[in-house]
This record gives sequence, structure tokens and C-alpha cells, in this order.
Amino acid sequence: MRMAILANGCILVLDPLLIYGIGPLPELGVRGAALGMLLGRAVALGVALTLLRRRLMTGAPAGPGLAAAMARILGVGLPASGEFVLRMGIGATLIGIVARFGAEPLAAYGIGTKVILFVTMAFYAFRQAGGIMVARARGSGGNEDRLIGQQSRLLATVTGAVAGLLLAVSGRAVLGVFSSDPAVLDSGATLFWYLWPYLILLAGVIALGGVFMGGGQTRSLLAVTVFGACVQIPSAYALSSVPVLGVQGVWLSMVIGTGAQYAVTHILFRRTHDESRQAGR
Repeated sequence: MRMAILANGCILVLDPLLIYGIGPLPELGVRGAALGMLLGRAVALGVALTLLRRRLMTGAPAGPGLAAAMARILGVGLPASGEFVLRMGIGATLIGIVARFGAEPLAAYGIGTKVILFVTMAFYAFRQAGGIMVARARGSGGNEDRLIGQQSRLLATVTGAVAGLLLAVSGRAVLGVFSSDPAVLDSGATLFWYLWPYLILLAGVIALGGVFMGGGQTRSLLAVTVFGACVQIPSAYALSSVPVLGVQGVWLSMVIGTGAQYAVTHILFRRTHDESRQAGR
């Protein structure tokens, strides 16, 4: 988390400096944004490698061999990365569908999804915390997965419900900060009402994912996202083709797809808890 804060902090400082060429720095525009991100990540990577080297030199007990360690890391990391890439793919597909309805809904969708990033990042914070707590509990011989998952889900759901309601009520005002086009404001205001139940469901999906992350069960996360994609993308095409719905069919598909993910996540969460309880007997 500290490395993430360091990287993003560097990017926040470097981006305006390199984009606008403040002081003696050249004005690079879009290239400056890319360079700022690269430098920010590089600084964080350098600090992380330095800290890792110091830890390895403190005489920590020997772990598994390099090949075994890499296999374990890939076994957990590849499904987790696949889950993230698939989520980005779903978003990119929805952009293509929304674009069929013109620039105004597309602009509203772009603004809306960027605004809710502030909320979804809170969900991922609960997920990270839950994953760390599950890993620690298992390492100490405890079996607190269910309690940790329930707590993470409750906190994330309350956050999503409150933030979603605020955005739904003040949607036009929020969009007005980024656009003055009446068509964009109308489309975005409708979108924010659909994003309210979407955020509540997404909160549960992401927060419960911490239990799977902490237990190394990232394949379950990938399976949930694959299932959600199989539901959401066809729903988006089908519902947006209904004349009465139009682009609102895409907004509705977001709720339906995330609801499907929530149902599967809850089932897997209960099954994981039951298996852990039986193994502990």
C-alpha cells in the first residue's frame, strides 16, 4: 500500500510538471503524462526492490526453492491478473456498445465510470484488508474467514449504498463539473441512478474477493468474473437493442451482470467457509 501511495503521489506531481512544462521542464503534453506515470512507477519499484534486498539480507529463514516459489506465485498471480484484465475487457466492450448511441451517452458513461472510481477504490481497500487478515488468520492457525468476509462486505456495502445514493441524487451537479451539454447531463443523470444498485452489488463482489485472495483461491475470482462477463455482455447487446430501453439497456446490463457475479461469489464464499470448517474438525 505504501508503494502504491508513493507511485501515485509521484504521478500526481510529475504529470502537471511534464504535461505543461512548468519551470525549466519541456512541455510534453500527452507524452508528459505517459512519462510521468513511467517515472512514478519506476521510483516505487526502485524503493520496493531496495526494501526487499534489505529484508533478504537480515538473515530471514530460507523458504522454498526459486522454481517452487515462482510456480506458487504464478499459480496465484495469473488468475488474479486474468480477472483484472477481463474486467477491463468488459468495460472496453461496453464502451463500444454505448458508442453506437452517440457522443453524449458515451461522454456520460466515461465521466460516470471515472467518478465511481473513487468509490470502487474504497471497495478494493476493504478487499485488500480482508485478504491480509485472512492470510494472517490462516498463518496463525485461525479460521476466521467467514467473519472477516462478512465484515468486509458490510463495510463495503454501506460505503457503496451511501455513495451511490449521493451520486444518484446529485448526478447532474456532479456531471456539471465536467460538461455543460444538456444531453450529456440528462444521460449521465439517468446512468447514476442505475449505478446505485450496481455499486451496492459490486461492493459485495469485491469485498468478498478478499477472502479468496487471502486464501490463494484466485481461480475462484477469475471464474466469477468470467461468469459475469458471459451474463453482462450478451445482456448489454440484447437490452440495448430494445427500442424502449436504448442505451439504458447497457446501464441495466451492468446491474444484471454484477448481480450474477454477486450470487456466484456468495455461493463460493459459503462453500469455502463450510469446507474450512469441516477441515478444522
